[in-house]
Amino acid sequence: ILETVPECDINGREYCKSQIHIFDIKRADIKRLGDLKGNKFTIKLNGVREINKNTKFLNYFGAQRFGKCKNNHKIGEKILNREYEEAVEMIMKNSKGYEAYKSSESENKIKKITTVCDSTEKYIFMMKLKGKTDKNIVFGLKREIRMLYLHAYQSYLYNESINKEIEKNRQLYESGITNDVFEDHEVANVGVDSSLILPLEKMNDKMLKGGSRKAVAECIALEGKSYETHFEVSFFLGTSSYATMALRELLGKNKLNL
Repeated sequence: ILETVPECDINGREYCKSQIHIFDIKRADIKRLGDLKGNKFTIKLNGVREINKNTKFLNYFGAQRFGKCKNNHKIGEKILNREYEEAVEMIMKNSKGYEAYKSSESENKIKKITTVCDSTEKYIFMMKLKGKTDKNIVFGLKREIRMLYLHAYQSYLYNESINKEIEKNRQLYESGITNDVFEDHEVANVGVDSSLILPLEKMNDKMLKGGSRKAVAECIALEGKSYETHFEVSFFLGTSSYATMALRELLGKNKLNL
């Protein structure tokens, strides 16, 4: 299908300036949340000549889940514990406008905040000017922003549960004790049962319903190729697994600590 898209000049006359090609139009079922099967990744790596062949990796939530300052989970914990003042302070402490936020010079404060802060920080600042309580500020945050903090805390607890499994199985192995984890199951290279499913804790907030998640995920159709300037790796991951965590395994890293 070829359609010509008319545009108008400054006098309102239509003329043909560009053409848009539209291909393969067909009807399909509506896509809904949960329909995604996974994602295919192709990644170029500099300074790498080879990768591990182990396709299984610890299914941690990736570091991006915790924000650029790696403290989203701490903010989420404060919100769950109803420590709203501390939560607001931690959000603003990440801000480039934090000094202005704490300053008593109103004119310079407003100018600085509106120039360098993001929308969440500006919102907090304006609510503070209006005399709103920290609790009102937290519950006035956009739903997706509040969910970001709460889910980060839930994810942090899940990651810690993987670390506990690693430590528990390491101690069993070093003591000479064997059990089903080592005898009957295919085991990831750090001693975590590949079939293990760990809980996502349900917490005292309607946004955190809980659930479960596999402790070990797998790179499907893993391929790697070395070029003169870089190494290229491609693989497919199921939903909710992080390519950054797969790369940790492929590049020879294991336990994740925040």
